[in-house]
Amino acid sequence: MMISPELKTLAEYMAGEFDNQAQALADPVWSVHLRLWHRPVPVSLFAEFGFEATIDQFFSHDKGIDSRTGKPLWGAMLGLFQFQKRFYFTS
Repeated sequence: MMISPELKTLAEYMAGEFDNQAQALADPVWSVHLRLWHRPVPVSLFAEFGFEATIDQFFSHDKGIDSRTGKPLWGAMLGLFQFQKRFYFTS
C-alpha cells in the first residue's frame, strides 16, 4: 500500500501527549480538561479517520452519539476540542 507524504506527516504530528487545558480554563462551563496520548502505529490505521493536526496541536470533533436517537450525548458539541502537544513520541 502506497502511503502519501501528507498521511505520513499527519501520523507524525499526532504522535504525542496532548491536553486542552487552555480551552478548559477559558470556557470551564463547556470544556473539561482532557489529556490524551497518541502512540505511533502503522500509518494505514489513520486512513479511516478525519483529524486536523499541526506539529504542535490536535483538533478533534469527537462526540458520543446516542445509538437510539442519533443525538450527541457528550463531546465537541460547541466546537472543536483544541489540544496542545506537551510531549513528542517521534524523533
